[in-house]
Amino acid sequence: RMSHMVEQLLLLSRVDALNALTLAPTRVGDLIETSINQLITIIADYEWQINIADDLMVNVDPFYMALVCKNLIENACKYSPKESMICIDAAEVNGQIVLRFSDNGKGMTDTQIQRAKERFYRVDENANQGAGLGLSICQHIVSLHCGTIHLHSNLPNGLTVVVSLPIAPKTIGRE
Repeated sequence: RMSHMVEQLLLLSRVDALNALTLAPTRVGDLIETSINQLITIIADYEWQINIADDLMVNVDPFYMALVCKNLIENACKYSPKESMICIDAAEVNGQIVLRFSDNGKGMTDTQIQRAKERFYRVDENANQGAGLGLSICQHIVSLHCGTIHLHSNLPNGLTVVVSLPIAPKTIGRE
C-alpha cells in the first residue's frame, strides 16, 4: 500500500506541474482498451458490459486520459463485489463525449460525493485500499482537458462516474 501511495503522490505532483498537454484526436475505445489491458489481472474477477461506438473521438492527451480511465475502472473493481457487473459506455451528447463508469458497489452518500475529489479523502478510513488521491488526480486531469467529472450514487447499489469531454473535430477527407 505504501508504494502505491508514493506512486500516487508522484503522479499528483506531475499533474500539478502540468502547464501543457499534448493533445491528439483519440478514439474513446482505445483509451478504454489501453486501461483495461493494464488491469487485466484485476478485471478478470468481474462481469463487463462495454458500449462505445468505434467512431467516438476526443481531443486529449492520450497518456493522461488513459490514466483517468484506468483509475475509474480500478475504483469500480475495488469497491464492487467480485463477479458483479461493471458497465462502461460512451456517447456523444450536446457536442460532448460523455463516458460513464458504473459499478455495483455500495454507492456513496451525498456528503461522501461532495468530498470524494478532495486530496487524501477516503470514503472508508478503515479499508486498506487507496491513498485517497485517485479521484483528485482524475479531477485535475479532466479539468486540464476542459472537461468535467461528476459522481452519481445509486444507494445502495453502486456509483456512476460521468466524465464529459469536448468532442474532437471531425476531419473531412485527406489532403
